[in-house]
Amino acid sequence: MASKKRSMVSPSEAEPIDIDALIGAKNGSAIEIDSPIRDGVKIKLELLEFSGDDIMDKTVVYDVNQRNQRWLTETSLGPLINAFKLSRGQTVPAIGILNDDGTVTVVAGSRRRKAAYLSGYPYRILASKNLLPEEASIITEVENVNSPISLIENGERWSKIQDQFSLSYREIAKEIEDGGVSHTYIAIGINGYKLPDEIKALYPSLNCINRKTIPKLKKALEYKGADEICDHINNAHSDILKLCAESYAMHSDTNCDKLTNIIEAFCFPKPQKKVPEWHSSVTLTETSKNEIEGIKFNTPLSKDKVEKLKVFLASLLK
Repeated sequence: MASKKRSMVSPSEAEPIDIDALIGAKNGSAIEIDSPIRDGVKIKLELLEFSGDDIMDKTVVYDVNQRNQRWLTETSLGPLINAFKLSRGQTVPAIGILNDDGTVTVVAGSRRRKAAYLSGYPYRILASKNLLPEEASIITEVENVNSPISLIENGERWSKIQDQFSLSYREIAKEIEDGGVSHTYIAIGINGYKLPDEIKALYPSLNCINRKTIPKLKKALEYKGADEICDHINNAHSDILKLCAESYAMHSDTNCDKLTNIIEAFCFPKPQKKVPEWHSSVTLTETSKNEIEGIKFNTPLSKDKVEKLKVFLASLLK
């Protein structure tokens, strides 16, 4: 069966942009497309490559990018780095704005930027001086390795909106998200953002801390501090941390429930064994093995109660 041709949606529905044609393109190759929002305007995109330290020095991430760049680590980018190794480098170019000084502002492709740098492959980006950020977001609807913005990263955005405009969870859901997410989901996201960074760093990616995990971690922190939890996990369960990181690198949809369960078991008070309460007129004699060997009644039983006790003991000892 022939493989499906990869493409990015072009503003003019007639001709999509052929990504496969770009994969083999050399540095400096250019394509021209119609602007998706400016009638009659052509956008010339030039394919640029940056290697080594130039990736970080000559490219910058657009300041309104929703992805928190400091959480892009070798561990959190494991699946993408593995994809780079399999394909011997980045295949789908990023999109950016070419600045007058020769640097590029990355509008879409910040994960590919950091992954290329960490894995030692060149960073490939289609850049233009007359590209608007709104146009770049429309052009780059297709990526080889898709990693959605995590709930925690969305929680950071919602938290800032809440602080700036004094909106409730319900108001954010209705006015900012147009009802696309529930107010409960927004509350969980904000709680996730407010978790201590050292707790979040235990997980290979923020995407591993989902809507079910966040309330558990929040509850665990009511019993023990973040430093105590992290010390315990790093010292007693480093094997679990390694296993989570390795599993995530191979499968980006890996959950880390086992790690969360260990944190819960360490933090939550162990349930106390309920000691049965005996009547004040009864004294039990127990062996060293907590076996009952005698019952003493401190006040005499009536004849009726004696008969009932005999029937009960007879049924118990059958």
